[in-house]
Amino acid sequence: MLFTPINKYLLVEAFEIPKERDSLIELPEEYKKKSGGRYIPVRFLSCASDCLGIYEELFDVESEVILVVDQSMIEDILIGDSKYSIIHQNHIVGIIAPMEGKYET
Repeated sequence: MLFTPINKYLLVEAFEIPKERDSLIELPEEYKKKSGGRYIPVRFLSCASDCLGIYEELFDVESEVILVVDQSMIEDILIGDSKYSIIHQNHIVGIIAPMEGKYET
């Protein structure tokens, strides 16, 4: 099933950035690590046709695009066995993927 966002929404996929190294401190098995902060990285998948021009350009980039978003603003839509994560364009706070020279940081 193909999901197409509309009304200035972006289709994204949350993921975890792998750790660079293991902790030197051993913790008890029952210890539960708190999730990161307020912001998380997500993979950009597609956007509504009425989104700002920058998102349309991101969708045309061949390399993976990683956005930084306020995790509390991600909305999950469940349709049958499929789950789609969307976020409004106003809740994107940054881009951390290489942009193949389109944008300078």
